[in-house]
Amino acid sequence: MDTIAKTLDVDPSRGVDEPSGRPHLPHKTLTVALGAAQGNTLIKLAPGTYSAASGERFPITVPDGVMIAGQESTQGQGVVIAGGGAGPGGTSVGLVIQGQSQLRGVTVQNPQGIGILINSGAPLVRACRLSQCRVGLQVAGAARPLAIAARMEDCGDRGLSFVDQARGEVRACTVERCGTGIYIGQTAAPLIGSCQCSSNQIGVQVAGSASPVLRQNRLGQNQTGLVVQDTGRPDLGQPDDPAGNILRYNRQGDLRNDSRQSLLLVGNDVIPQGLVGAVSLG
Repeated sequence: MDTIAKTLDVDPSRGVDEPSGRPHLPHKTLTVALGAAQGNTLIKLAPGTYSAASGERFPITVPDGVMIAGQESTQGQGVVIAGGGAGPGGTSVGLVIQGQSQLRGVTVQNPQGIGILINSGAPLVRACRLSQCRVGLQVAGAARPLAIAARMEDCGDRGLSFVDQARGEVRACTVERCGTGIYIGQTAAPLIGSCQCSSNQIGVQVAGSASPVLRQNRLGQNQTGLVVQDTGRPDLGQPDDPAGNILRYNRQGDLRNDSRQSLLLVGNDVIPQGLVGAVSLG
């Protein structure tokens, strides 16, 4: 984002949204603050819960050129956006992030559906916490976001999902206690790097014709570490580019290849007895 041109404060406890002649007070809702944002705007969220009960209207759409900042140092602890509303296809969505917008240091909860939906643009999600959602972060369309230092936890279906032709990067993220930690399907091809997936049913699932690049990840203490299906072809290292993933200590297998071709693994920390299906170790 270019230079910040405008800063707005939001506080669900002491803010006011009605025209009151008290411009020194913060807004009460993020919804109204976004309506007042005009390009290159920083919206600072005070600790508290931002929900329908406090006046938010879901789904909340964050347009291009807006940065929302909570508490990056604690990955959004205490700054909670909770709820959802009808998004694409009627699915419940908490936030829709567009363009080059940024979301930093915020917790997002939506037990009924998707926490954050990104279906276009190249936004940034940094040091956020997505918890108690069905899907924490869903990337669709031709979106290519950067998610860094985020935490996805206690999501019943998927912590992080890439579908359609989505690209982008996920770096230094932690995914715990989800059905599937990271799902990559259809023709999606993100880079997943330096992430940790543990205590999930499946750490990472690659399906459809997806072709993600996996580098320096740690998949451990899941039911199954990595599952590859259909014609999925994850890049798990090349002779001149070792992958550096650690796939160990998963209860029902570290890697299960159910796809239609053999997988090449180069430069990963694996043990042969943890590998199921056609696998070639380079």
